[in-house]
Amino acid sequence: MAKAPKKVTYTTLFADESVHPKFEAALRSFKPKLGARYPMFIGQEKVWSKAGEFEHLSPIDTSIVVGRFQVGTRAHAKAAIAAAKEGFDQWSSKTWQERVAAMERTAKLIDERKFEIAVAITYEVGKNRLEALAEAWEAVDAIDYYAKVMREEDGYSTKMGPGGPGESTVVVSKPHGVWPVISPFNFPFMLASGMALGALITGNSVILKPTSEAPLTGLMLYEVFRD
Repeated sequence: MAKAPKKVTYTTLFADESVHPKFEAALRSFKPKLGARYPMFIGQEKVWSKAGEFEHLSPIDTSIVVGRFQVGTRAHAKAAIAAAKEGFDQWSSKTWQERVAAMERTAKLIDERKFEIAVAITYEVGKNRLEALAEAWEAVDAIDYYAKVMREEDGYSTKMGPGGPGESTVVVSKPHGVWPVISPFNFPFMLASGMALGALITGNSVILKPTSEAPLTGLMLYEVFRD
């Protein structure tokens, strides 16, 4: 009988010494990238803002420049809304099974990249390595859970009790359109992922505006969904 995978939590991570050499290796790989310039993405296009860039400094050590990021404008916001509206038609036309499969591939990529993501979380918002890793793993857990619910509910179609004599009532989930997601600074990866996930898995399109306190983490989330 196959052994069940170990549940990863904030508590179990403290007892798992194997995470430390992996985190240290990711830390060494990440350091040469500090201070790099990053574009924003609208649709699938890289955008370099004429309004300029801003530096994000690490709260761990404010002499460390995590990266240089684009200043968004009203015009960029309008372009993002237009691109998301265009993408909505294609994404919402997919079956719920196709969307669930895409989200599960996202979870696999997050799992593969979790140490790099955790290093970015640590640099950007100052979390220790265990809290940062647990945040990345929580994003994977959320996707797995949402996918499970979609399958159990047949694409989120739920039969309800009768509202009156002779009635048969079913609640059916349908895509609505474009959803904005603005990530918080305290859980920049997990909470942004959870909000985007809920919208995407049910067929909506998303505009992700990461907090200016963790723009690189937001970009890494975009990349796993895109990939």
